[in-house]
Amino acid sequence: MKKYFYLLFIGLAFYVSGAYAHHSAYLYDVSKKVEVAGTIQTVLFANPHTKMTLVAKGATGADEVWVIESSSPLMLKRRGWTFDKIKVGDKVTIIGAPFRNGEKGIYMTGIRLQDGTEYGRQDANLTGLD
Repeated sequence: MKKYFYLLFIGLAFYVSGAYAHHSAYLYDVSKKVEVAGTIQTVLFANPHTKMTLVAKGATGADEVWVIESSSPLMLKRRGWTFDKIKVGDKVTIIGAPFRNGEKGIYMTGIRLQDGTEYGRQDANLTGLD
C-alpha cells in the first residue's frame, strides 16, 4: 500500500509542476512588447491555447515564419474576440511578448486586422499566462 501511495504522490508532483511550467511566462521576454505585421499562414482556435503561424518580411526582405501563441479560445471570446474575422491569408499585426531566446515567436496579447479592428489587452500582465 505504501508503494502505491508513493507512486501516486510522485505522479501528482510531476503533474502539478507540469501545469505550473505550462502557465509560466518564462519562454517569453515579458519586459518587451513587439509588433509583427504579416500574413496568417495557419490558425487554430483550440484548447489549451490558440496557435497561429504568421509569415512576415524580415530585415533582409526574406520571409520569416513566426510562431504565435495566445490564451484559450474561451478566454479570448470572453474578451470580445470574433474568430470568424481571423482567417488564413489575412494580413494582420500581432502584438505581444517575444520569445526570450530570440527565435521568431510571440505570446500574443493583441491583434490588429487589416480593416482596423483590434482585439486584445493592452494592459496584459504576462507574469503568468492564461
